[in-house]
Amino acid sequence: QDTTTDERGTSTKGIKAGGGMYLNGGTYQIDSADDSIHSNANITIADGTYTLATGDDGVHADDALIVNGGTITVTESYEGLEGLTVTINDGTIDITASDDGINTAGEKMELNGGYIHILAGGDGVDSNGDLTINGGEIYIDGPSDNGNSAIDYGDRSSAYVNGGTLVAISSGMAEVMSDSSKQKVLMVKLGEQMEAGNVVLTDSEGNVIVSYTALKTYDCVIISTAEVESGATYTLTTSGTTTEVTAE
Repeated sequence: QDTTTDERGTSTKGIKAGGGMYLNGGTYQIDSADDSIHSNANITIADGTYTLATGDDGVHADDALIVNGGTITVTESYEGLEGLTVTINDGTIDITASDDGINTAGEKMELNGGYIHILAGGDGVDSNGDLTINGGEIYIDGPSDNGNSAIDYGDRSSAYVNGGTLVAISSGMAEVMSDSSKQKVLMVKLGEQMEAGNVVLTDSEGNVIVSYTALKTYDCVIISTAEVESGATYTLTTSGTTTEVTAE
């Protein structure tokens, strides 16, 4: 554990900056009681390998958090990534969080590329403003209770899926995507809790569109890919149970 000291005394954060932080390489393994990587301003991660275990946030920016590349593995956290705004353009990200996987405290969250997997006890992704997904591969094992959702966004905001692959599973509460999304989104509320296991979406000819292994029990599945077409009917197989669903 790395500690830093400021005018308030000893910090239990791993890496801490009072100003902006730019990380463009290296290998970091941090086990910290507080945030593993923290800035009182902006953080940009361009490259590098980060293995983080923390009692609070894996990466926390008081202002903007931008990920342009690198490999970020958060093995234990309260929240995995947090910023006033969060933009992910590329990289490989794997988050385990007792609360939210990725959280924005302010205006917006944009997921534009890369590979993201989230195992969350709270919301998988939680934007207190708009949520926009433009690309990348995003897989979310969300909460198994009614108090949170795999995808959550602000009360007066919207969530858009314009590209990429999204697979989000959870129980209970579920937020719908905006009708203004450029890519079709399937949201299936199942009639019962499904056990952890394979989630497979096939088209009318039996071609596999999505195959994912759920890590938790769930009763809601959200899927969006470029292959999902308006008016087409698909078969969703969950723990051996099949459900027919039509993209509207």
